[in-house]
Amino acid sequence: MKNTKLITIITTGLIISLISNSCSIKKETKADKELFTLTKAVKINAEKQNEIENEIKNLNASQIENKISINKLRKEIEHLKEENTKLKKIIEISNQENKKISQAIKLTIKSQENIINKIKKLEQEHNEKILISQGKIFAISITWLNIREKPSKNSKKLGILTPGTKKRVYDKKLDEKGNTWYKIDKGYISGKYSILIKDDI
Repeated sequence: MKNTKLITIITTGLIISLISNSCSIKKETKADKELFTLTKAVKINAEKQNEIENEIKNLNASQIENKISINKLRKEIEHLKEENTKLKKIIEISNQENKKISQAIKLTIKSQENIINKIKKLEQEHNEKILISQGKIFAISITWLNIREKPSKNSKKLGILTPGTKKRVYDKKLDEKGNTWYKIDKGYISGKYSILIKDDI
């Protein structure tokens, strides 16, 4: 009986010990799993941290590149502004030169026109003198017109012409003020109040 009790006690002790060891093993296994999970989580977090740090580095690198690009663009813009300023000055100078050239051309054209008009006037006067010498030019009074002794309004009055009177012109004179006078058979009449016509009769 004593042996049976002893065996029972020993057996019971072994069972208790086994149960206790089993629980310890289970506890250690659970702790290991938790430790493994935490370790894995730490590793994952570390990897994420590295990724984030790399992204930050990339961002910083991009920002630096962007800053460099922006600085380059700013320099190019400043260069373009300087070039535009130079071009504007050149354009302004060109415009001034063009204005001078345009004014010179206008003056030249005006001078040419004056010369042409003078030539035409000289030709007209020359032709007029020829026609006068040929007796083909007549003056017609356009109003009551005084006949003067000399080609001047202060000269002695010799007679008067009624409006529309036609007289042959024998000569043409200018007074001290540049006014035109026509020599007719009885004296001079003012060219201001008469018109010339050509008559082949």
